[in-house]
Amino acid sequence: WKRAADAGLYTWYDVLGNSDFTKFIALPIYSYYVRLSVDSGTTWSNLVGSTTRTKYYLAASEDFTKMLYTTSNYMYRSLDNGLTFTAIGSNRNWRGVACNWDMSTIVGSVYYNYLYISKNGGASWSQLMSLYGYWWGLAASPDFTHYAVISVNQKWIYQSSNSGSSWQWKEQVTNQAAVTGG
Repeated sequence: WKRAADAGLYTWYDVLGNSDFTKFIALPIYSYYVRLSVDSGTTWSNLVGSTTRTKYYLAASEDFTKMLYTTSNYMYRSLDNGLTFTAIGSNRNWRGVACNWDMSTIVGSVYYNYLYISKNGGASWSQLMSLYGYWWGLAASPDFTHYAVISVNQKWIYQSSNSGSSWQWKEQVTNQAAVTGG
């Protein structure tokens, strides 16, 4: 393990690396900035001065030219290497997020609501899951046929292996910190 250069200066909420771990984006808690490293975590720079809202989770295209993060009202997406971010998605209490290699498909979990999917880069959204819950972290397979999502209130991990057509709980999480990231 190697400690990143300024990692001790922040309390981190989420981090995402590209396939060879030469690029990282990270979300410090209570910071206005998304942080970027292009040298395997040795140095970091601020990407954006964004909203004052707490940021929750990150997603990025394979080449990291497109990225997004969730907040308690919108997702914010960048299509220009993090130079600018624009709000997408309806005003919802977004939490978990996943996207495919080019960010044309995006899935997001909404706290105290449902899961939603966009197949056009965030221009429009449809409900993916009929179970209402306190959804938090989310993972998706590269082809978006398999999903896993965490329910904070029930502390269960729900999974789908048929593109979200049906869901079943698989595991109860007994450590609340593991569920909420805190």
